[in-house]
Amino acid sequence: MSSFIDRARLETFADSIKASVVPEKSEDITEGIKDVYSKSSSKGLMSPSIEDLTADADEIMSQTDADMSGSEDTSYASTMSTYDDLYKKQKTKTKKVSTSNFGEKMMARYISELNLKPFQAAALAGNADYETGGFKFMDELKPTVRGSKGGTNVFQFTGLQPGYRRYNFEKYVEENNLDPRDYDAGVDFSIFELTKGDQKSALKKLRETETPEEANRVIVNSYLKPDKKKTNMPTREALTIEYTNNYKKDTVQDGL
Repeated sequence: MSSFIDRARLETFADSIKASVVPEKSEDITEGIKDVYSKSSSKGLMSPSIEDLTADADEIMSQTDADMSGSEDTSYASTMSTYDDLYKKQKTKTKKVSTSNFGEKMMARYISELNLKPFQAAALAGNADYETGGFKFMDELKPTVRGSKGGTNVFQFTGLQPGYRRYNFEKYVEENNLDPRDYDAGVDFSIFELTKGDQKSALKKLRETETPEEANRVIVNSYLKPDKKKTNMPTREALTIEYTNNYKKDTVQDGL
């Protein structure tokens, strides 16, 4: 089957269909497929290629056919065709991404100060780029909790109670006489929390990654842990790969 994200989605899909395929409900199956697709897309899950989708579909069909041996109902096969068409027409789209000057300098710092491989540093820079809209927005635009201060700086640190990321960030910048409205301060704090703070385990996991995709997943799932509705994994991964491909060893670090 395709990537583990797709496998999880398709297993959920298979379970839903297996539970639904009974003669008296056959007319509802197509809508069920659309619903599963909609829920998966809203969580930022990536669509497989048509080739992977075909293989996935064949595998699920064979499993379901085995479960339904002896049944005269053939609605499942027709609904798989509908499901295939949905993906051909409604693949999850990832907009074209590009790196920023600050992100590239940020990446160079992570390579130098954390001794990370370029693709590992790219996962940090790429996610910071995503969190800030290309380093254009210091503060979270639509806080999950209305009326709250939301997230701030490079990784949209949140939480004003002791021990939470924004509280720790603001405490750090105050103690070190830094400007909380400066992205440089956010980079300083991220290095601190990854090496001396409570995010050391995330750095350990990051060091163990072997591809940009793995590095991105570690940063998202172990370091940032964003609201699932706002994850948008395809774009975060695309930014990580873009920063990796654009990395130059002689990147200047002026201003950081």
